Amino acid sequence: MKLLVSAAAIISVASLPALAGEFNGPYLGLGVGYTDADGPGARDGDNTRFGGHVGYDYSFGSGFVLGGEVEYDRVNADLGGAGGTIDNIGRFKAKAGYDFGPVLGYGVVGAARATTSFGNDTGLVYGVGLAYPVT
Repeated sequence: MKLLVSAAAIISVASLPALAGEFNGPYLGLGVGYTDADGPGARDGDNTRFGGHVGYDYSFGSGFVLGGEVEYDRVNADLGGAGGTIDNIGRFKAKAGYDFGPVLGYGVVGAARATTSFGNDTGLVYGVGLAYPVT
């Protein structure tokens, strides 16, 4: 089964860095978003997703930040008929960015693994984002 999954709208609700603009150390958060998947044939599925993420960033002091993140989302998207369902998606991402003071601009690349009613499917995950610490 070939899946194309796109998701959006991560909302961080907890962060551990002590001061705004210091993107060094562990963090965690919760996310709510939307998944739109293309299954076999013309079968499509979509649903709200929710989950959590945990990561670690290391600041090199010159503004450059490297980190990693693990994310898990519960999806439950029905692809209709014999298309099956997407149950959950796990992601492992490497992150690189630049600290612009109170905001971190970053890009991520990694692997995503979807658990479906027919088995598992692995793909690429990538994106860009902005982070603001909530203390």
